[in-house]
Amino acid sequence: MSVRFKDTQLIIFALLLGVICGSVPTLLVSYSFYFMILIGVIVSIAVLVFFRRYITPVGIKSLPITSDIDKETVNYKFTMFFYGIGTLFLGQLSFRPAGDITISDLCYFSAVGLWFFIIVKNHKIPFYVLTHWLGVGLVLFLIGATLSIFNSVLPIQSLSKVLRLVFIITVWFTLSIKLLNTEQKVFKMLLLWVLSIAFNGLIAVLQLKWEIPLTTNHYGRMSAFTGHVSDLGGMTSVAWIPALMLATTVKSRKSVIYYVLLLLVGLGVILSGSVSGMIAISLGTFIWMFISRPNFKFLFVLFVMATSIVALFLYQEANGYVTPLSRFESTTSLAANDENGTLMSRAVTYQAAFEVIKENPFVGVGYDEISNKTVTGFPVHNLYLAAWFEGGIIALLGMMIMTVTILYLGVYATKNAPSKLHYNLSLGLLISFACALVFGMTAPILYQRYIWMPAALILPLYKLARDYKKKTSK
Repeated sequence: MSVRFKDTQLIIFALLLGVICGSVPTLLVSYSFYFMILIGVIVSIAVLVFFRRYITPVGIKSLPITSDIDKETVNYKFTMFFYGIGTLFLGQLSFRPAGDITISDLCYFSAVGLWFFIIVKNHKIPFYVLTHWLGVGLVLFLIGATLSIFNSVLPIQSLSKVLRLVFIITVWFTLSIKLLNTEQKVFKMLLLWVLSIAFNGLIAVLQLKWEIPLTTNHYGRMSAFTGHVSDLGGMTSVAWIPALMLATTVKSRKSVIYYVLLLLVGLGVILSGSVSGMIAISLGTFIWMFISRPNFKFLFVLFVMATSIVALFLYQEANGYVTPLSRFESTTSLAANDENGTLMSRAVTYQAAFEVIKENPFVGVGYDEISNKTVTGFPVHNLYLAAWFEGGIIALLGMMIMTVTILYLGVYATKNAPSKLHYNLSLGLLISFACALVFGMTAPILYQRYIWMPAALILPLYKLARDYKKKTSK
């Protein structure tokens, strides 16, 4: 097969991107430059192959793309490019070229900057009204958060955390709606997201044998390139159902690649040692199986996963690593002297948080890393209780409205799906966001973008379903 000039440019770009991705962590830490370059080049070439061969949804009926959308795609192609790269590096939280800013952050900021430039150039400000309730929830959250910032030890740090969530809900969500204006584009972003998380799963597997830079191995609990074992458990449990959707619904000779991605995501959950993550994917799988009705591919995938988990369990046992069973036993331990008994420690933390809430339920303590800790020395590991403790009851009400609204939008997009692809995407992302909320019941993940990724993809699907329903009802 001949290589066109455009392909050669992409290959060169992939190699340059690999060098950059390898150089950045090397400048921050004293790890092998050549090792990081190799990792970066492999990832970049894999991205190139995916874009060329595997990223088009094959075997699922979808809606046709109109000429207006094609014309708009040309205008936003560079914005879309940076958005895609940001999604591809969503899971690599250890790659921080500028302080706390990740490569994914930089790419998303670049996409937003290009988008604003186009807005200024065209003298046209877009305004998308999906549902008023999402705005109501955000406003209530901001009111509660603003009152609590003045009560915090470090107001500037608290303000920065609040603004991070505001950026996600407003700017990032709106950009997602603007760019992902077809089912195919949503599919591509979902695949890039799953690829990013699966790569972390691969790194976690490699950690069983080798020490890898920018990773941690805590008695067999792997972090991969996330910086913390809990983050690996969180992002893999949220990406599990989208990966399962790809493996069980896409009919193509190349679908074996989706099996591999699913396997790596699943192994990532196990190797993180996150009990919350394992509970989330179990509930998500049960819901997916109940709604979508299992077929032969689904049963085959479950058999492969079960076999892989047993093999991994035996390897962990043989090498003295933490196993899923031992993690569950230690996590649920009620012994006061068990340092791994997180159930007990979190129960004590929740009780301490409630004592503070009783004194002033309307104004929280703030969001900085000093104020958000209870007398136990730990922050509150619960999405809704933390919202109340840190931001007061008004912020809690706003958070509940926003999360319930996103669930409603996912249900609407699923029930009114105009195509099979749209239905599979909507259902997978709806269950994925539900898994994120389940994981959030035991983890402080309010400001992590990977938790909100399903919502960022649900919103464009909701808009497409709503627009299609309006068009067909005329």
